[in-house]
Amino acid sequence: MVKTYMLYGLQGYTDLRPQQVFPANLFLYDIRQTALHDGTGGKSVRVKKRNLQRQKKSDSTTNRNVEDGGRKNHSSPIPTQSFCAYTFRDSAHNMMATESSLETSLYPVWLKTSDSDFSDTEAGQAAKNRVTQGRVRKSALSLLITVTKVCDRKLLFGYWSSLLPDGPNMFQAPTLCTSLLKDPSPHSRMLVPQSLILMLTGSRLYLSQAEKSSKSSIPFTPFSVTIGNMVRELHQSLCLALPMENSIPVITQLLKCLAALVQNTPYHRLEPGLITRVVRNVKPHLRHKDSDVQVASLTVLGSIVAVEPSTPEITDILCKSSISSRQKHCDTGLIPESEYKMCRDHDGEKCQQPGSNQDADYEDELEDGTDAFVDCISTDVNNQMSWLLEVCLRNLQPSSLKEGIRTVNAGGGAVFLPCSAPVRVECLQVLTVLARNYYTQVISSHIGQLMQLLGQTLSDGNVTICLHSGRVIEALGNSMQQCLQEQGGTTGVSLDKNLQFWQTILSGPLISLVQNAEQAALRAAGCDCLATIGTGVFEQLPRDKQILIVTLLFGCSHDEEISVRSSALRALGVCVLFPTLREDIHFIIDTSDCVIRTLHDESLLVRMKASWSLGNLSEALVLNSMADDIEDIPTELLLKLMETSIKVTRDNDKVRSSAVRAVGNFVRLITEEMMNKSNFREFNDKAITALVRNATTGNNMKVRWNACYAIGNTMRNSALYLENSAWQNTVFTTIMNLVQDVRNFKVRISAALALSIPQSRQQYGSYYITAWTALLNGLDNSQNMEDFSEYKHCDNLLDQICLTMGHLASLATRDDLTFLHDILIFHLDTLKHHLLKFHERVVPEKAGVLSAASSHATSLLQLQGLTSSQHNAATVLVSIFLQDPDLPLQYN
Repeated sequence: MVKTYMLYGLQGYTDLRPQQVFPANLFLYDIRQTALHDGTGGKSVRVKKRNLQRQKKSDSTTNRNVEDGGRKNHSSPIPTQSFCAYTFRDSAHNMMATESSLETSLYPVWLKTSDSDFSDTEAGQAAKNRVTQGRVRKSALSLLITVTKVCDRKLLFGYWSSLLPDGPNMFQAPTLCTSLLKDPSPHSRMLVPQSLILMLTGSRLYLSQAEKSSKSSIPFTPFSVTIGNMVRELHQSLCLALPMENSIPVITQLLKCLAALVQNTPYHRLEPGLITRVVRNVKPHLRHKDSDVQVASLTVLGSIVAVEPSTPEITDILCKSSISSRQKHCDTGLIPESEYKMCRDHDGEKCQQPGSNQDADYEDELEDGTDAFVDCISTDVNNQMSWLLEVCLRNLQPSSLKEGIRTVNAGGGAVFLPCSAPVRVECLQVLTVLARNYYTQVISSHIGQLMQLLGQTLSDGNVTICLHSGRVIEALGNSMQQCLQEQGGTTGVSLDKNLQFWQTILSGPLISLVQNAEQAALRAAGCDCLATIGTGVFEQLPRDKQILIVTLLFGCSHDEEISVRSSALRALGVCVLFPTLREDIHFIIDTSDCVIRTLHDESLLVRMKASWSLGNLSEALVLNSMADDIEDIPTELLLKLMETSIKVTRDNDKVRSSAVRAVGNFVRLITEEMMNKSNFREFNDKAITALVRNATTGNNMKVRWNACYAIGNTMRNSALYLENSAWQNTVFTTIMNLVQDVRNFKVRISAALALSIPQSRQQYGSYYITAWTALLNGLDNSQNMEDFSEYKHCDNLLDQICLTMGHLASLATRDDLTFLHDILIFHLDTLKHHLLKFHERVVPEKAGVLSAASSHATSLLQLQGLTSSQHNAATVLVSIFLQDPDLPLQYN
């Protein structure tokens, strides 16, 4: 119905008939033929087609033409068919007769009228017909929108091929793109992109299969290539419709549809040139008189910047500079009007009508991936501003005449450009994505201009603009930190540049943002910004700035608003790992009190952030314990922290995942002197019980693997091994069961890692041989996966088991060889197979474990008086860890 009547009355599509449409790649089962065969005992029955051909009426009676146009003979060739509803011509031929009654019943009632209804003139009647036909098309598209809203995404995707073109001859098929490009009614044209937006939303999983077709000829078209063709043709149709459109609401919807398409398209799997054409057609609308169009244009460009993974085409487009940058007009921030007109004429020229030579030109354009518009105004010169960055900075310039209006002397005359708040907000959002994904290529060379502009936007009277300015600063801070870590301050960004940026921001309105008494969202955004300063910059800040930051965060942790408290706690959790603050015992105590207090907060979000900060606090205390010149925290505070963290391990899963990490670190801090106190022994037992419970129960795997990691942390404390072995029985039994039985491989990896923590043979005690057995069983069943998604962790599990076995082998004694002999021989083939692969892929940093194991096994092999079983066990260890298969075994 929709496919037929969305084109009703358009020239060239008057013969369309409603047909049954089937999902793509599904076999069409002919119920009618089965029924006929069953009723005649298998005899073939030929169905005669009714001749519904009507005699043509004279051209003067428009109504007759309309009526006949909807009822022309059914035996005439149908222009198009759905993508895979009919594979063979005979299928359509055989279905024709039974569909005739259905098609007749689908005619709208208003077509069946009498001659008395048409007493107007021919022109008036034609106008009425056009209006009526437009209403039919609009109703059909509205029906499609309703169906799209209520239909399951997976089910709807099967019908995409019936609604979208999948080849270059898009104008020969009745698709949504045909309606978009040929419908004269703006109301109908506006409904097409709306329906496309609904179809594209949430379709990333399905479109991720799309790929470009190979140059070699193949006898069939893969489904992934078909999807790629649909995506390409959808790009082409929207880019054709955009420059031809004059209706502002339709232009806005087209741009929103382009944004949705960009967000869901895997450009790294498709041919280059798609993004180039999108940018070329969107750029002219950045100066549109309507602010909604400007916002939609910026949304499309922001979606392009956010594409992941990025492609060389996108990077090249974003790194190009504009004419104004090349000609040093950055002081005005605008392209001179004469040059702008030249570029607009070049880029904004009207597309030719479908069927012209433009389709061929477009194919060539996709091949070379060039952009005429970008080439017109761009050049690759070092330190020149990106055209997109310049657009954003130009729109964010402060007003000079009145709210939202700027005046700039361009080409000798005053040009007044509207800059509404939504446009400025969208520019800030584009800057946020640019700072996150293209900091080094686009932002780093112009951080000074951006810093000054952000200082102004943070003081803006519009709360939304202030909020998104904070988001830009947050993205910049994260990118600066990442660049310092990856590049060491040598390329793209330096510590001095970062320090200058933060000193300027901290001396300006960012502090006022954190102290804003009216808007909680601004206070939360300010705390998020402070959390991105980074260790290197914070250590270089003046002491008064450091104290100011800490004071503000402690103050915000008492805020009445949940969002502010959670942001402040997260920032404190980041700051507690800074060396200057970590070594300050007063800051540690204050942070501990703050975290303990907020762990009992009513809000789950606040408790989540407090638990995460508690985990960071515990790691800071572990780092302090390794240094001799740092004062330890009071034992009473440590006991209180342990008690609180143990209680939190029974909270929500999102809180427990960080709480178990803290418990493991706190147990690691217990000394021999503390173990002599009854209260510490009690909390130590409770802590181990809590970790075992979280490692073995629950469906949240993050909690379980964090608990396994925390158990490994507790086993690093040598003071625990001086006490009774009750905890060892619980811990070793738990992790040995986990390493061989759990379905989740990340839990098994953490358990195998925990088994490698004890540093002496004595610490393993009687569990040494059983640890070998558990690891070998885990090696055997590592290929048994109930969930195929675990396959990506399989190699990591095998590597960790091999490393743990190497650690155990390096601690083996002469007596252990007797017990190892039988289990090593039993699993010998598995051992050789997996350790051979491990030797091939092990990184040099971890190869030392293998050499230590083989060296220790060689020394055992040289001992005098070895029994044959001991000698053979040592020989097996040497052969598998040294990869020497020629070592002989001894037999009695």
